[in-house]
Amino acid sequence: MLACVLPLRWLGVDIAISSVTTSVAFLATTFGILLVLVRLNRAPLVRLLLEITAWSILIGLLANLPLALVVRLPVPLVDRSVALLDARLGIHAADWARFARRHPRIDWASSLVYISLRPANMLALYVPVLCRKARWSSELFVALVLQLFATVAILLFVQGVGPWLVEGVDASVRQAEIAELMSRFKRAPHILLDMGDVPGFVAFPSWHVMLALLAAFTIGRIRVLCPICIVWVALIAVSTLTTGWHYGVDVISGLAVGSLCMFASRRLHRHWDDRAPSGITTSPALMTPSGSVPLAARDSGHAV
Repeated sequence: MLACVLPLRWLGVDIAISSVTTSVAFLATTFGILLVLVRLNRAPLVRLLLEITAWSILIGLLANLPLALVVRLPVPLVDRSVALLDARLGIHAADWARFARRHPRIDWASSLVYISLRPANMLALYVPVLCRKARWSSELFVALVLQLFATVAILLFVQGVGPWLVEGVDASVRQAEIAELMSRFKRAPHILLDMGDVPGFVAFPSWHVMLALLAAFTIGRIRVLCPICIVWVALIAVSTLTTGWHYGVDVISGLAVGSLCMFASRRLHRHWDDRAPSGITTSPALMTPSGSVPLAARDSGHAV
């Protein structure tokens, strides 16, 4: 705990405890029910679903803090450099956004695709378990953690806001708020961090694209859904441009980092399998408190 408090004080950050009480209470309740079921050795499928829920809440809470803290560091914004790189690659994010806003139906469809990420992520977490492929959910969790570490490492050197800052794109209300908040995070001597509503400070690489790719890698292992996942990821990538949230370079880097994280996660799982006793398939991210793996131990990890 002290290791967490010291950097917070050094960076002039206080956490609004009230912003996390609901999540912490829900997390504690989930773990409580899970422990009871483990103790009674009942309902293995429900136990695994509860375990996924608990891990999702925990990772969500822990992910917000380092992302917000690293923005406090005196790292210069690179929006102009990224915009120039976009131009050299022939990708003009501002043109994509202006085109969408000239066509209300395209703009509406882009926004709809953009907000489809959250339900798709939930499906990616729970569908494998319902298909008796808990191993896939475990690989997704590990990839998410690797993605967080990779993003924090990148933000230590490269930070940006979005195309609306330097390319003349009309910012939405939320985009204008993020630009203002990022400026305040960097300049204010002291800030109060609301852990329940940390703004989208990650412009490079695109977290939207990374999360979409990880979800598609997971659900797409069900063969009948693979074509749908490929089309959906492509639409998400385009929507990050048409909604004006990202540069083209953000999208490309998001695809690269997301792919590397999932590849690394699968390699790690194979390594853990090699070290496990014969006949047991381990999924460390989905272990119950008793150390058993009710469904993951029987997963082969192959596509349905």
